[in-house]
Amino acid sequence: MRVAAANVRKHAPLLVLAATSAGLAYLIAVLSFGEEGAFFAPIAAVIVTGLTVGQRRRRAVEIALGVLLGGAAADVLVRVAGVGAWQLAVAVLVAVTIAVAIRPSPLLVNQAAVAAVVVIAVGPFLDVSPWIRLADAVIGGFVALVLTAIYPGNPVNAVVDYAEEYVGRHAAIVNEAAEAIDTQSLQRADLTIERLPELKYAAAALDDSVTAARERLASATFLRSRGQRESARRALARAESLVISVEATAATCRGVCRAVSNAVRHARDPYDVSLSPALFRLARVICLIPDWITGALPEHELREAALKAAREASYAQHDLPGTRHTRTVLIMQIRSAVVDILQLTGAPRPEAVAQLEAAAGETDDLSL
Repeated sequence: MRVAAANVRKHAPLLVLAATSAGLAYLIAVLSFGEEGAFFAPIAAVIVTGLTVGQRRRRAVEIALGVLLGGAAADVLVRVAGVGAWQLAVAVLVAVTIAVAIRPSPLLVNQAAVAAVVVIAVGPFLDVSPWIRLADAVIGGFVALVLTAIYPGNPVNAVVDYAEEYVGRHAAIVNEAAEAIDTQSLQRADLTIERLPELKYAAAALDDSVTAARERLASATFLRSRGQRESARRALARAESLVISVEATAATCRGVCRAVSNAVRHARDPYDVSLSPALFRLARVICLIPDWITGALPEHELREAALKAAREASYAQHDLPGTRHTRTVLIMQIRSAVVDILQLTGAPRPEAVAQLEAAAGETDDLSL
């Protein structure tokens, strides 16, 4: 119940915006074409507004084009063969085939199919020309675009939410790896590897949210102060850096998980447990990234927090008897994860490596 309430609060502005867009689009369409011609306007308004809020202009164009294609295919078939089940099936097939040929977009294809169904199933009871249907859809899309430009909301909020989702999953996996080391549990170690695909889906959602936020910021530039725009642009640039770094950070996370799994699987003594604090610290550092995106956490503080994790892992080696390959690999993976974070904050790789070695020692000096 608490999660449901949080979801409603999170999306409340867009829910109200979608409802308002639908009502206003319907009103304008009724005043323009009458009640019979006001069918596609509210549908287009709701779809263009959308909870995902990204690529609204493209969605508006695809809806209008889908209505045109589906309606035209159905109109031609009705004139040639009349109304019936097989005519509806053929009209849908023709409409979606043309739509796919133009652009294999789910929205365009679905809208073409819906328009064909509406024209054949409802068309005989409505005296509406194809051009009115097209204008109807255009009105709905236009109303949604105008309202979302007038009230775009804060474009950074959604990005931060998705960034928290991504880094939360990332940190949870690293935390689970630390628990696996702490408890010497092979089952928990293998679970971290199984959870890695979660990062891919969370990263895709983050990427989409950044694209959507840039669109929202651009569409409402005239409504924001210069300071607000600059702050939003900085936050989006940092979020974009996180998106760009996803491939590297995911690969490093995979390396950490495999190193933990191997260390637990081939453990001969309890000493590797001393590496778990470094992993716990690394997980906490990862959780700080959204604060850095919003500007609440200065860049140097995030870097210093990451370097502490590298120091903790690197100098733990001095307290461990002997040298084991699995332990060495794990320490190096933790150091690599820290380099990823330094690069995320804007440090070029040579500079990031230099900062790591200055804070946590050079690899050759660690007796790894």
